[in-house]
Amino acid sequence: MAKRKLPKMTAEELAQRAETQRMVAERIAYHEAKAVEREEVAADVVERINALRAAAAAAAKQSGRLTAEELAVRAETQRMVEERIADHTAKAREEEARGGEAAEG
Repeated sequence: MAKRKLPKMTAEELAQRAETQRMVAERIAYHEAKAVEREEVAADVVERINALRAAAAAAAKQSGRLTAEELAVRAETQRMVEERIADHTAKAREEEARGGEAAEG
């Protein structure tokens, strides 16, 4: 299957994309700070991910392809997401079990 050629973005579209990316980065930083505040994530982990993210962004601007650094960031982020989901699931099960015990007692 042949690759589809994407149309070039206009200056307005590029500006809009840059603004969206900036807003997304701010939102991610906010949630990372909140997670550190709640001690869900260690501050050094966030620093390491931010360093990898910056390296990936710089490399992506140069090549336009996924780099090893960007793949590492994605893998680390995915691992953290899966870990948080498992943690929240375990907490929900514990609360559910406590609720069932209280209803029986």
